[in-house]
Amino acid sequence: MDLMTPTLLKKLHQYILNDAVDKFYRLKVWRDLRLIALRRDDYKCQYDKRLGLDTKADTVHHIIPVRDNPRLALRLSNLESISKSNHNREHPEKLEKEKKFMNEERW
Repeated sequence: MDLMTPTLLKKLHQYILNDAVDKFYRLKVWRDLRLIALRRDDYKCQYDKRLGLDTKADTVHHIIPVRDNPRLALRLSNLESISKSNHNREHPEKLEKEKKFMNEERW
């Protein structure tokens, strides 16, 4: 199943150029496909399943990242359901928070 259209692909390319890929994950077509992937995998973490473990999946992971190949962003065969902790292991860069200046006032 591939739901990518030329219009969506153009929009996704623009998101990538603007470093705003997170907007892609708010699209209805993504949310619908995400649900299909979770149901297909019976809400089980596919990473842990390969290790013989039975863990709940709450995240859908792009096997080939969106930035590397946007054409595969809406292809069901490029998605796998995984746990949040495994997704964080796959993408440690997403855990890094921007360091913001904090002015600690002392009275």
